[in-house]
Amino acid sequence: MKLDRIEHIDYFEGATIFWADLSEAPQELQDLARALDGSEYDPMRFGMCIHHDVATGEWSVVTDTDLSTGENCNVFYIDKEGDKYWFKADLTQDFVLLVFMECKRAAVKSNGDPMEGSCPIIDLPKQP
Repeated sequence: MKLDRIEHIDYFEGATIFWADLSEAPQELQDLARALDGSEYDPMRFGMCIHHDVATGEWSVVTDTDLSTGENCNVFYIDKEGDKYWFKADLTQDFVLLVFMECKRAAVKSNGDPMEGSCPIIDLPKQP
């Protein structure tokens, strides 16, 4: 899995939501997404959502519960109709921390620094 960019940021009172574009999804997820879109499958329509609690400084990966399995799904695919389908992906701690850091960088770049001092990681290298 590869983080491509922070696509969008939503600022709310007390929380910030980040929408990240992903690529190089595991083959299993690509197969599931391909089953949804057939010939219109696009491997660049995977993403994840990150929540930042402004009051506590806590970061978390947003999940959606698969009602058929009860699993917390942490990666989505946007189909050709624009609907999100959530899947469970094995995300390493290093990858998740990298995404959190890129979220902080995107917020600083777009809006000053609304989360000054709240990011628990400050020295992660930028993903090549």
